[in-house]
Amino acid sequence: KIKQVRFYLDCGDDDFLYKGNAALHVAMRDRKIPHEARMRNGGHTWSYWRTGILDGLKFICAILADKLTPEVFVLLNQARLLKLS
Repeated sequence: KIKQVRFYLDCGDDDFLYKGNAALHVAMRDRKIPHEARMRNGGHTWSYWRTGILDGLKFICAILADKLTPEVFVLLNQARLLKLS
């Protein structure tokens, strides 16, 4: 069942959580648990997250797009259009 969950790891190489995230990535890879891992230059800061938020949102949106029925997609699109007007 854990292989059905979509995991996304994003951690800077100067982050105090780096070692734990790196170990989690290795453990998941060794156990063949599907996941996406990003280890980029930076620390545990807002400036780091601002540079990665779009990739994270794309990952989340791809998951949601897989789950949307055509009816729900139409409703969400209508709600978006109402906000724009």
